[in-house]
Amino acid sequence: QEAVDLTRPATFPPGPRINTGNTEPAGVALSPDGRTLALSVADLIHLFDTETQHPFPAALAGQTGQIYALAFSADGKTLVSGSEVRTVHEWAVPTPPPPRE
Repeated sequence: QEAVDLTRPATFPPGPRINTGNTEPAGVALSPDGRTLALSVADLIHLFDTETQHPFPAALAGQTGQIYALAFSADGKTLVSGSEVRTVHEWAVPTPPPPRE
């Protein structure tokens, strides 16, 4: 299975692993505040809260083709994605889920 290691500077222990199923992520972006990680896997965008290390409840879906490019706006409230079929989507970034208890 494919996974992404969230690596921290050498002075910290290794970060968590994010399971991406059997597909390698094609795009990755980190929000300006460092709180949200976006990974594109096929035509979906998965969001993860880097503080709690948990995924957001639902992936962003609706774009056609493999998503290769991801970028957050300067305020972190918008995510832009570009796909292999030359489409660009603009997404409102949801608020990270509350920590699980």
